[in-house]
Amino acid sequence: MFTILQAIIIVASFLKIMNFLKVDAGFGLMVDSIGQCLADCVPFSTFLSAWMALFGILYRVLGMTIPEGDYGTSTDKNLMNSFAVFAL
Repeated sequence: MFTILQAIIIVASFLKIMNFLKVDAGFGLMVDSIGQCLADCVPFSTFLSAWMALFGILYRVLGMTIPEGDYGTSTDKNLMNSFAVFAL
């Protein structure tokens, strides 16, 4: 919980500093460009995450596993399979 609050404070301070930079015309364009770039990243990240989840589910349904020889005999094999399947 503490790290979430710290992250919120850091983001809010960054946005406030960016707002103060709008006073100068040259920095105003940069601030607007950064804001537009961040706004464009939201739909892309959502779309990418949806496709990753879709393919992860498809691989899980098809029964994709990691061969035993690649990682040896590990007690975390099931965890590694889940991570590898859903992180594709």
